[in-house]
Amino acid sequence: PRAAALKPRLACCVAWGARWVGGIAFCAIFLLFVAAVAARYIARDPIQWADEFVTIAAMWTIFWLSAFVLRDRDHVVIGFAYEALPPGGRRIARIVATLAVGGLFAAALPPVLDYVLFLWRNRTNILEWRLDIVFMCLPMFLGACVARAAAELVRLLGPGWRDAVA
Repeated sequence: PRAAALKPRLACCVAWGARWVGGIAFCAIFLLFVAAVAARYIARDPIQWADEFVTIAAMWTIFWLSAFVLRDRDHVVIGFAYEALPPGGRRIARIVATLAVGGLFAAALPPVLDYVLFLWRNRTNILEWRLDIVFMCLPMFLGACVARAAAELVRLLGPGWRDAVA
């Protein structure tokens, strides 16, 4: 019983931490972008590495937040067809959609990871960071999406599926 009580609390702490990491990263990106614009157009002395860093940090932040912070219900959807279905139809529609998206992401994960790992020899132009590290956020995102799809299928196929489609 005690372990079961810790599970929601741990998930809450992890989600809170993921939000803070994403928020701090977004603030850092914004501040560096403003500093780079000011340096380029006011001081006439551009920060050479700022564009590259902002691009990489923005990519990581977007994939990080999409993988660990945004929930499915946070995404913009056109749900008029789904809302018109009875609960059983919603369940079937969610199972099909979850299998399709989760299956595509699961199928894409091995070749994407293979290619990203292949990039270890290449480096970014200015910061000279290894590209496998730069692009590791994509397999991380795909893996998180597959895990979320699996958890969604467990919910939809379990006895409490009505709560999942409500």
